[in-house]
Amino acid sequence: MKNAFTLIEILVVITMMSILMMLIAPSGIKIVESIDNFIEKKSLEQNVEKLQFEAFLYVQEINSTTNPILKEFNIDYISSKAILHLKDSK
Repeated sequence: MKNAFTLIEILVVITMMSILMMLIAPSGIKIVESIDNFIEKKSLEQNVEKLQFEAFLYVQEINSTTNPILKEFNIDYISSKAILHLKDSK
């Protein structure tokens, strides 16, 4: 009755495991990169939304002044023009 592994059996198992890890590692790296890109994209979207909200509040503050020219400042018109400009520049 054999109670232990031979050196050859252990080396074969280690070799097989290392080959499997070499095959699996590139896909794992791609998964981590895609997760990082997703997190970065969401962070950028949140920053853009925050800046848009701050710009909206700033425009509301300007519109509340007594100057009649500034009261006609239209944030929807400006943001639509900015979006069109961004689409054209791509």
